[in-house]
Amino acid sequence: MKVTVSQIQHTGDIAIMSLQPKSGTTLAPYEPGAHIDITLDQGIIRQYSLCSADSNEYRIAVKLEPDSRGGSKALHQIKVGEELEISEPRNNFELDYHASFYVLIAAGVGIAPIYSMARSLKARGAKYTLLYFARSEEQAAFFDELAQEHQDALIPVFGSGRRDVQPALYRRLLSQSPDDTAVYVCGPTGFMDTARSVAAEFLAKERIHYEAFEADPEVLHRGETLSFVVKFEGETYEIPADQSVLSVFDAEDIPVLSSCEEGTCGNCVMRVVGGEPLHRDSVLSDQQHKDGYFATCVSRATSPELHLERINRRR
Repeated sequence: MKVTVSQIQHTGDIAIMSLQPKSGTTLAPYEPGAHIDITLDQGIIRQYSLCSADSNEYRIAVKLEPDSRGGSKALHQIKVGEELEISEPRNNFELDYHASFYVLIAAGVGIAPIYSMARSLKARGAKYTLLYFARSEEQAAFFDELAQEHQDALIPVFGSGRRDVQPALYRRLLSQSPDDTAVYVCGPTGFMDTARSVAAEFLAKERIHYEAFEADPEVLHRGETLSFVVKFEGETYEIPADQSVLSVFDAEDIPVLSSCEEGTCGNCVMRVVGGEPLHRDSVLSDQQHKDGYFATCVSRATSPELHLERINRRR
């Protein structure tokens, strides 16, 4: 659907953009952690987490990446009044409301989905703490809003040495938290690795949730890269060791929605109905892997043959 950019605010290298529906249309509701796809020129598709307070608009935070492949740079050139093509919200980072306490951890632009979660938890009267890491207060997106809305829960950590205090801060907080505490973390890969590692000292793996904006190199190169065969919609396709399922499907003109091509967005996911997959994505949960979900852009097979089918989902 088409939306209009109604407002843009800049905080450091982050542009906070408000998107409003065209006349006669409405925006679909969404749950905390959800994101939208934005389709730009040349068919570039990028995902951005939603963090709106107003149901009549969507709000996203776009960090200008130095090595941008076109997405963030293009959006930072957008002006108020221009239109964007977006998808309906999808959620790969769902908030579980059954914990007795929540630890929300964000760094940089990772605050976007975490902010949405904090707002929802506060509205429900849930107990939570929000740790927000940034280079400085001036570069911390949404900081004034967060300080006003979540002053009793917010712990800001600013400065170049902020990562040095991470482990001790996490341990002090989690050592006093109940066993059913839920941790949600979003930010750069190294930042999240530290948070997840310390959290695992105190909590079961299923209590620790994260959303990756970039691929984990270790996961991307997990296992041995071998050629295999894919059976899909009655046809058989050879997948060479140096190509992905997605790239082979693209070459065969098989339409598959894709964006990141590194296992972080979930757009190209299909379902395995036969064979043994080798998962290399950073977006699907262990349960989703068990349910057969398969990222065609990076994941492979340990069996000679893999049977795939499309997943019917509303976009």
